[in-house]
Parts: sequence; C-alpha cells; structure tokens
Amino acid sequence: MEKKKKIVLLCAIAAVIVVIGVVLCVVLLNIQPSDQDQPADVNTSTVSGGEWLQDPDQQQEEPLEPTAEEGEELTGTSKEDSYSIPMSDLYTFTDPSDINFDTRYVLYGGSSCSMARGLSSQGFSVEGAYEILYTYQGNCTGEYQCYVLSSEADAIGAYNYLSQYYYGDDTHCERHGDVVCIVNDGDYVQKTYIDFYYQQNAISSPTAEAYLGMGFFFNGMSPYHGSATVPSASTGTTQLSGPAGLPSIGSPVPVPPLEPVGTGEENFALKISDRYTFTDPAGLDFDTRYVLYGDGNSSSVAIVSQQGCHVLEMYEVLYVKNSKAVAEYKCYRAADAAGAQQIANLYGGIVTPHDDVAVMYNDQATLEQTIGDIVQFGGMSEATPTAYLQYMMAYEGMVPYQGTTVPEPPAEEKPVDPTPGGDEETPTPGGDDDQPEKPTEGIQLGDSYVFTDPDGMDYDARYVLYGDSSNPFASQNGAEEYYVILYAKGSAPLGEYQCYVMPDETSAAALVEKLGEFYDTSLSQGNVVVVANSGEYVQQTIDLYVQYGMIPEATVEAYYNAMYVSYGMTLTKDTVYPEEPEGIQLGDSYVFADPDGMDYDARYVLYGDSSNPFASQNGAEEYYVILYAKGSAPLGEYQCYVMPDETSAAALVEKLGEFYDTSLSQGNVVVVSNSGEYVQQTIDLYVQYGMISEATVEAYYNAMYVSYGMTLTEDTVPAAGEVEISTAAVIPYLKDDEL
Repeated sequence: MEKKKKIVLLCAIAAVIVVIGVVLCVVLLNIQPSDQDQPADVNTSTVSGGEWLQDPDQQQEEPLEPTAEEGEELTGTSKEDSYSIPMSDLYTFTDPSDINFDTRYVLYGGSSCSMARGLSSQGFSVEGAYEILYTYQGNCTGEYQCYVLSSEADAIGAYNYLSQYYYGDDTHCERHGDVVCIVNDGDYVQKTYIDFYYQQNAISSPTAEAYLGMGFFFNGMSPYHGSATVPSASTGTTQLSGPAGLPSIGSPVPVPPLEPVGTGEENFALKISDRYTFTDPAGLDFDTRYVLYGDGNSSSVAIVSQQGCHVLEMYEVLYVKNSKAVAEYKCYRAADAAGAQQIANLYGGIVTPHDDVAVMYNDQATLEQTIGDIVQFGGMSEATPTAYLQYMMAYEGMVPYQGTTVPEPPAEEKPVDPTPGGDEETPTPGGDDDQPEKPTEGIQLGDSYVFTDPDGMDYDARYVLYGDSSNPFASQNGAEEYYVILYAKGSAPLGEYQCYVMPDETSAAALVEKLGEFYDTSLSQGNVVVVANSGEYVQQTIDLYVQYGMIPEATVEAYYNAMYVSYGMTLTKDTVYPEEPEGIQLGDSYVFADPDGMDYDARYVLYGDSSNPFASQNGAEEYYVILYAKGSAPLGEYQCYVMPDETSAAALVEKLGEFYDTSLSQGNVVVVSNSGEYVQQTIDLYVQYGMISEATVEAYYNAMYVSYGMTLTEDTVPAAGEVEISTAAVIPYLKDDEL
C-alpha cells in the first residue's frame, strides 16, 4: 500500500520535473524508504572512493577550487590523466580502486546549483556539489554524487538524512569528513537512467555526454578542471554534446496570488459535481484551508488520465496548522460513478469513490516527505505549504479556487493579445469574413529586423507569440524581447523560429556563438538571433510532452499554450489562424461535412440532448439527425450519437455495426448512415400504417424526431426559420378500425 501511495504522489512530480530535467524523474521514483535501522555513521580513516584527511596538517597539497570554460563541451579525462580532487580541507577524492574505467567525467556546481540547493533546503549548509561519472568502452561503471558541507557536524546530519533513501546493492551513502557521497553502481546507472532516457527520446544517444548534458544544462553545473576559480551560476546554461532535446524553461510560470479559502472556524462546502459535495473532514485540526482547481489541461489531471481513467477536472484541498501541511485531499471528478471506481481500483486504499468523484487522501507524514522530495530535487526552494501550492500552480497548471460552486471551465478559444504597444484588436479563431489574407510584408522584430515567411512554407496557420524582457526565455539569455513564430498545416507543425531581440549586435553575436553549435542560427541578423527548428523536431517535442503528461493532446495549440502562453507569452496580431472547417459541429472534436457528391436542395439538422429517448437508450450525451433531400425525395440520413468517451463509442459501434453502416464514426461520435432508398421505404411504411398523413420528408422528420423533443438547428438548409412546416409534435393519424 505504501509503495503504491508513493508512486501515485511522485507521478505528478515526475511529469513536471521532465521539464526541469528528465534526470530528476527517475531519481524520485527510485527513492526507497527503509524500515530497517539507520546505518551507522562512517568514521574510518580510509574509505573506497577517496581519502579522509583527519588532520589538515597532513595534507599534501592545497585544495583547488574548480573552474569551467564557458561554452566548452564535456569530453572527460582518460584514466592515465585522471587526478585527485581536493573537495575540502578534510577530504580529497581519489579514483576508487575497484572501478574499471577508461574515461572519467567531473561536473561541479556551487551552492546555487540545484543539486546543492536541494540538500540545503533540508536544513544543511552545502557549499558545493560534484557529479563524477566513470565509463569503460562507452558504458557507465560507477557514479559518485558528492556534497561539500560547511562542517563535519552538518555532514553527519546530511549523511543520516540521505542514508534513509540511498542504501542497498545498487546505491548507498558514504561520509568522508565534511563531504557526503551518494555512490551508484555503474550497471544500475546505465540501465536505469542512461538507456531509459535514450529509449524515451529524452537524450540523443545512450552516452555519458548526453546523460550528463541534462544535469549540466538544467542544474547549474560545469566541467571541473582543478584550477583556480569556482564557476559562476551563469555557466549552468553551457551546452554539451548530446543535448537533452528539451528547452530550458527558466523560471517557473508566474502564479496568481494565493489566498486561503476560509479558516477552521468556518463551515465549508465544495460542490464538485451534482452528486457529490466535499466538506471538511470531521475532527481535523487545522487553522487554514487552501483550494486549487485544475481542468482537463492540467498535468495533475493528465497524469491520472494517462493511466486509463477519464478525469474531467480535479480539486486540491490542503489543510494547514501552524504553517505545516497536515492533510491533503485530491478530488478527481470522473465522467460517471464507474469512472470514479476505476480510479479507486487503480490506486487502491488511498482513494475512496463517492459516486462520480474519487478522493485521494494524504496524511501529514506523506505530505512532509513529498514536499521534501520536490525541494531536494530543485522543484521549489522551500519546504512550506505555500511553496507546495505555488509549485502546483506553476508546473501543474492549477489555479486558485474561489467561491462555493464549481468554477466555469476556461474558454476554449485561443488566448490572444494585441502586439506590444499596439491598440489594435487581435482577430480571434473563426473570426468574421473580413479577416485578412496571409500578410506578406513580414513580422517586425525589434527596430530593424523584418521576419518574412520562409520560401515554400505552405501553411494554413501561423502563430506569433511575444514576451518582453521579463519572460524567462528572454531573461535567461539577456534579450529585450522574445518572439516565437510557429507554422502549421492541418495538425502537423511545419517549423518553429525562436527570435531573441538583443540589446546590441555584440550580445547577439555572443548568443549566436553559444547556440550556433547546436542549432540553426543562419537567419540571425544585426541584434536579432533566430533559432530555426524543423517541423519534425517540434513534432518530436510535442509527442514527448504528451508522453509525460505535460500537455493533454498532441496538437500545435496544446504545445504553444503549454510551452509559451503558460510563461506569459501572448499571441500577436501577426497570427494567422486556420480557416474553420465547413460542416456541422458534433461534440467537441467532430465536424460532419456534407458527403461528396450529395446534390441536395434541403438539409434538415435536428438536435436532442441526453434526455432525448434516442440518446438516453444508448447512453449518448447528444443526438443529431442530418437528413438530406432533393425535391420530395430523401437522399440520405445520418444518425449521430455523441458519446461520453471513445470507449463507450467503440461499444456502440460494435453493437450497431452488425446491422448498420457505421463507417463514418470517429472518436467519441458514432454515425449511422441510412440511404435515401431506406428512408423512402420508411416514409412509405409510415403512410401505409397511418403514422403520417403524407409521404414527405417534412412529415417524416416531424413524426420521427420532432415529436420526441428534437428541434431543427441553425445548420438546417434552408435556415430553420424559413422551413414552412410546423415543428410541433405530430399526432399520428389512425383510422377507427386500426385503433
């Protein structure tokens, strides 16, 4: 039970930490708390992996502070050229005698790197951290992660803390004076980390360079040389060979102000669905209550949906006492009671179903461990309830909940803003007929650069996003402005151009030199640096984001909303939206188009909601009938069921497909096609039995559908208001001898 509970809690962490550095995901998932006695502190003079200098006066050489050359690649050191690393006055690291290697890689980070900050957040004073990796013929043979503490006393505390998580055959913890080391077996690192990341397309090759590149790129560490200067935190953005393929995101997403929702002295009722209302647990001692909300786009929802459970939305209710988190309830609203039960079955006893809502409970001890894990691995800077909630808002797409009723879901229209400094109204998707054609004059970037559509770029959508100097993409590279120009045709991305408007040409040239080794910067000019990414690269990124639950669907819109809009960037007036497909919208994603060759002069579109008998008998949320006619003759009929999900749609297709043509069904919409001859036979039969008074299409749909509460929609041709026939219910005409 506890193992399952741990995995559930860390899944949400891992889905977001992929963005910070995929390396951290597996680290979290491989922490294994021990029920056995804590290991005793190491207190010997000689330990594998290094020499503990108990007396500083016996030291052979002065400890050297590491340096890094900005912009360099990580190449490693041969066994013959390997050297000792004086990490502190008390400890010099030497190559372990039991490790076979031909290359050694060493990275260093000061107190500001994520590795150091993670341990510092637990109350220990960390002055620096080292990542040491050994390889032989390209395969990892050992790994040492070393923390330099400010004192022996601090190192003893850090050792006792880390030993709770790192023990066993594959990993263990050691202390050497004021330095604590996590030691990982080489085969374990190669298979669990390096090979896994390569299989998941998180790194470009199963090599030490690619693996370390992730830590180097994301965690503020630099190559160690044993010379005289400690690298600054800024060197953490240096690129390595074998890049992770994930963009640097800079600072977390700006979050809205966080306010508590009442106190322990106030009654609280949160209506999550029509069938379930959450109230404060009886007997819970707390002084502050916080509530967050996440819709279907939130990674908190996506991580559960990825397990095969259809979650519509969720609520985070966190109770705090004396600035400590004491209880947490995650409430997932499913489509129905069966869906809530499915969530409970998936996660066991930590989740309780309440009709169509599944509630996950975490106690104070679990919360403390979860919050500590996030801090340790760089997800947030302090172990407080407020930081934990801000983390969920910044990285999981949740927002503060206000009120006592279920919040309205966010608008589905694409977020748009005017171009910076402009007052012109931005066109919205599906705008009026006056929307301009694709502009040809170009997009103004800064004062002197005009970006024009690449030659041969046959697109139907161009998304132009803008961020000022405070945007993390701009600030991390010293840019004054940052633009992203993203082209797409249909559902496929065609290309992406990331544009940095720098303060001057000198800073632009420096950025070109920094990025040009790994990216195409050939379009850069003057003080504007342009990084070009192919459509294939963007598609791979989209697929990776879907895989890790960072976006809910593999679409260009979901990608730019998660990647850019969530970091404060806005769509500008240079955006060209795709033309809305012509047809009849059925549900959220299905557009019914007139069949090819359908030469009609009348199209009747009728609608019924879930209470309509045609819908209710098959469990549909909506029911449409699309009926074509020419003159007095019916040409075809399409009965369309909008189902709650694809699973129920597939079941209905299987049920009806034996007898009817369901070939037009797609996603969660089931379409039954009837020919014009079939409809005519039905009309004639109805006349024969006196169910309708005349053999017309109008009499047929009035008797068959309108009498059961269905109505003509605006998609009717001619328009519904022009149809010269009553939409009142038809009373069947029967002769006296047939009653």
